[in-house]
Amino acid sequence: TETPRQADGTSGDRATGTSGRTTEADMGVGPDAAITMKIQAAYAGDDVVKGRNIDVDTDNGVVTLKGSVDSRRERDAAEQIARSTEGVKRV
Repeated sequence: TETPRQADGTSGDRATGTSGRTTEADMGVGPDAAITMKIQAAYAGDDVVKGRNIDVDTDNGVVTLKGSVDSRRERDAAEQIARSTEGVKRV
């Protein structure tokens, strides 16, 4: 079978597009939900905050984090990950 081609002639993954970045449209959600999902995914892949129960809520690009961590290092890492996520205006 032949690999489907994108409009630009490349065979990029439809879920992430040719740039490798997942967009809100790709996920079928609005921008706030996409931000929340990106932060949660980053937490799952981060050794410092992985496994921590941190609730992420996003409203108009403003992220609220709630939960428990064991150290200031974990808190700072959770905040930094959220701040560095595309689309976040404030944490």
